[in-house]
Amino acid sequence: GMSWGLGGWLVHGRDVDPEARCGAQAARLVGAWDPARRDAVESAFVATGKDHAADTFTRTADHLDRYAAGWALARRDACRATHVRREQSAQLLDLRYHCLDRRRAELAALVAVFAAGPDPDLLDRAASASLDLRPLDECADATALAGGVPRPTAPAQVAATARLEDAIATGRAQLGAGQFKAGLATMTAALAAAGPTPHPPAHAEALAALAHLQNSDGDHTSAKATAREATRAAGAAHDDRLTASLWIFLLQVVANRTNELAEAEALVPVVEAALARAGDPPAERAAKDAAVGALRLAQGKYDDAVVLLERAVTTGVAARGEAHALVMSVRNRLAVALARRGQYADALAQLDQLIATQRRVLGAHPHLAMALNNRGNRLADLGQYPQALATYQESLAMKEQLLGPGHRDVATTVGAIGTTLRRLGRHAEALPALERALALAEATLDPTHPGVARAVTSLAEGLAAAGQPARAVRLYERALALLEQTRGTAHPELAVPLIGLAQARADLDDTAGARRDATRARAILEASVGPAHADVAAATGVLADLLVRDGQLDLAIRAYEQVLAITIATSNAAHPQVGRAHHAIGRAHLVRRAWTDARAELDQARTILTAALGPDHPEVAGCLRTLAQVELEAGAPAIARPLLERAVAILTATFGEASVDAAEARFALAQARWLEGGDRTAALAQARAARAAMTAAGASASKLAPSGAWLARPGPP
Repeated sequence: GMSWGLGGWLVHGRDVDPEARCGAQAARLVGAWDPARRDAVESAFVATGKDHAADTFTRTADHLDRYAAGWALARRDACRATHVRREQSAQLLDLRYHCLDRRRAELAALVAVFAAGPDPDLLDRAASASLDLRPLDECADATALAGGVPRPTAPAQVAATARLEDAIATGRAQLGAGQFKAGLATMTAALAAAGPTPHPPAHAEALAALAHLQNSDGDHTSAKATAREATRAAGAAHDDRLTASLWIFLLQVVANRTNELAEAEALVPVVEAALARAGDPPAERAAKDAAVGALRLAQGKYDDAVVLLERAVTTGVAARGEAHALVMSVRNRLAVALARRGQYADALAQLDQLIATQRRVLGAHPHLAMALNNRGNRLADLGQYPQALATYQESLAMKEQLLGPGHRDVATTVGAIGTTLRRLGRHAEALPALERALALAEATLDPTHPGVARAVTSLAEGLAAAGQPARAVRLYERALALLEQTRGTAHPELAVPLIGLAQARADLDDTAGARRDATRARAILEASVGPAHADVAAATGVLADLLVRDGQLDLAIRAYEQVLAITIATSNAAHPQVGRAHHAIGRAHLVRRAWTDARAELDQARTILTAALGPDHPEVAGCLRTLAQVELEAGAPAIARPLLERAVAILTATFGEASVDAAEARFALAQARWLEGGDRTAALAQARAARAAMTAAGASASKLAPSGAWLARPGPP
């Protein structure tokens, strides 16, 4: 007779052919991922009523199909290693089977969460959660499997361990699905039920799952404590790989979540030692480089950050593929690091590659919407404001479709749109967008949340640009008070509203208040990130501007040179901020009427800004305007005129003819034509028209005063 199990192993009392014994492994996935479970997931997704439900199901099912196929192949290979190739012991086969059974349980748990019922929030996480199932190759790591603590044999402990492992599978599924509260309840109850002496490997994994859930739920303090407890449990379990992963996780929390940079730095050698003990597995090495790279980014060590993050991408792609969550996350962070170095085009290239992957594997997804938002930031850095605006609008449309128009994440992109409209000089459109961003932040966040302060700051920047510095001051003060309440009086995030406040006070001729705020901003930054950090350069630049206003030109030039030194040390000599510093020094020499020095600085500024941002960037136009002003004051209007014609063309193309910037440049061009001695009547008419356009565009009184004085008595500036 024939005795049938799932594999049909016995025929007439003899073992079947070894190949047959190891075949048909896919049958073991019944109940985890099979046609019935597929239909249940599809029904749950479609029942959400979301437009992207069908597409999300197709992508999610494809990811699960590939994982299930890989699982069946991995189980067949484990079987063949013992029964066909005879290179593996029966004991090691059992260990590999148990590892794969755990992976099957986690697949089944995730599918169960997907199929539980319509959940629009889960829908937006489904594709990424299905990609983040634990890798199968770890179940072929003979050294790690054999080195662990043996599984229990006593029936009671076998049953208790099985219950804890089932809870881990459920908790991990809830983590991937974004059901953090439910996951916390699952893991807390499971750990309590495990008793005082749980099986060490399962205990360590359960603590690790709990730490990740706490971190995702925003309880970073508890996550840190649990992660440290989990490292001790993983050590007791002889699980070096899990130990290394937990130290990496702890480094990520203190560097990225709690901003405890000194503690993070102290963890780096601990992480490296744990990784070495684990045998330096590539996936964990990529995660370590990513975590240390993020720390270097937070420390302002951008060169080191780029090296580490580039290495993390390369190693991560080789170990896990382009679509792995770690790789996609690191590409996004690498783009930030490159942008901090002024390599905006390189940052944009990283984001474009990331976005292409996300479109392929995720489709319409919150992560794709976030990457599009970041792409808009880089386009804005390059001065490509119309393209940035279009990218932000695509991000916003996706967020509103996926998350709803009132979601907290919508506020970020609405604010970015408002800021871009401000940069385009479209203040009438910018201010309503910035007001909407603030209203969204206030409606979806706690009143003291830093996100509210950021939205208030952005609106203040819009008001300042629109010539309303008094209103801007009030909002900056509100943002500052919010941050002081939640962050304390010395947090580096205070520097942003303080610098804006200083600039707005300067526009109101409150130079004492401006100097006080800028000095405080610099002191906070020097104390928190060090005097050589790139952010210190921004505060120093504002103080230098105030010195120019006060006529202390030598001191101003020395301050600008300090900005230069910091920027070159933290990035490179080709960074746009270096060009901006040279431009500022050139303006100071202009005030000193030191034409030769001014030309040298401004020529260098133009070269750097053109190379970094492109020849059509508005900052290049600003440099051309200052160069033209030097020539006008030096009595060379014929040299100034073509510079101003080019500036007018750039500013008109970027901001529109009706903008303040373009109108200011047209006024200077009219001055040059008048000074050249041609048709002065036409030149005066052009100057008056330009000043009228400035007035209509809402130019501030300080911007209008020089043009009014010149028109009252045309002549050399």
